[in-house]
Amino acid sequence: MRGLIIALADWQGPARLPVALKRNGWDVATVTRRGFAASKSKHIDRLFFVDPHSELETMRDILNAVEAWSPDFIFSGSDNATYALHEIWNLFQLGRLPQASERSIAVIRQSISDPLKPHLLDSKYLLLNELDALGVRIPPQIEVICLGDAESFVAEQGYPVIIKPDTGWAGAGIAVCHTEDQLLSALHSRLKPGNRERWCLQKYIQGRPANHHVAALDGEYKAGISFDRMVVHPAPLGPSTVVRSINHPEMAAATYKLTQLCGLNGIASVQFMVEEEGTGPAYFIEINFRLGTFMHLGSYFGLDVVKALTQSLAKQVIDPGVEELNKIAVLYPQETMRDLNSEYLQKYYIDRPTDDPELDRHFEAMMDKKWGLRNSQVPASVTNF
Repeated sequence: MRGLIIALADWQGPARLPVALKRNGWDVATVTRRGFAASKSKHIDRLFFVDPHSELETMRDILNAVEAWSPDFIFSGSDNATYALHEIWNLFQLGRLPQASERSIAVIRQSISDPLKPHLLDSKYLLLNELDALGVRIPPQIEVICLGDAESFVAEQGYPVIIKPDTGWAGAGIAVCHTEDQLLSALHSRLKPGNRERWCLQKYIQGRPANHHVAALDGEYKAGISFDRMVVHPAPLGPSTVVRSINHPEMAAATYKLTQLCGLNGIASVQFMVEEEGTGPAYFIEINFRLGTFMHLGSYFGLDVVKALTQSLAKQVIDPGVEELNKIAVLYPQETMRDLNSEYLQKYYIDRPTDDPELDRHFEAMMDKKWGLRNSQVPASVTNF
């Protein structure tokens, strides 16, 4: 089976997935930019580079890679890659990509969520409302058009609240507001004349961030595993740096409904906020229609969503394993970038790719730039667990 990873942003996720794909029998190609972490893994069989000056050039380079590699499945490694794949499919339907083969368009369609429901990809606000109608627990929310909307919402819900853009990724534009002054400042900087961005105000749920990794095909939930995001950076809503496998039926049930609603394909990371230190009710926050940063660790945690997707595509009996609860992984280099003296580095498994030398050196260079020292001071722990 042949997989194609598209990484248009310099994330850890698409750099780490090739080892998991290889473990499950895949040949792997990656589309990325020169110097990105996604270009460094020894587990990649072929590299395609993009040097885009426009969105059209990016889509051209992606389509050329799909035609050349002829993958069985495409893995989006960044949010802008997800949007690019959807746009390629849309342009083909409009007759604007006559050079694209039917096979390439078919594999793109098989690798994305339902393109006939673009509002679920484009609008977090609308997605939450539709999930709410299906009985999924969501934070109270409102679309903010003027200051009066925010005043009415806070009068009913109280503080803290969180303001966020309706689209976007990596936490851009998000602000948690604990006071009226903080909220007014955040709104004044966002609700400017001429700004067409849509903004939402939500009740900020006090609890722990968590997520559910899922494998799905044609909107059918195949396998999943839940995680307590023990440490995130920057707090309180940044990317994970230390994670723990947990059992949380509500997160799994919400993700099951989500996969059907979106017609989900592939592997995705669903975000929640869980009350009571990670054991209470789970509020759906958003879905990342792309690789998470530690989806390659399925074998470590016992249940492998990459294996489940592989078996689904091969029309085999799905047997991804059984999750081992309360296993902890320290994500590398994320936790060392947060705190080189972190207590977690001394206690738990560190997901450092010492068996993938060029990728490990790439992460070392990040550490050198951050801390001005050689990363050999960080304890080594390999991924071939």
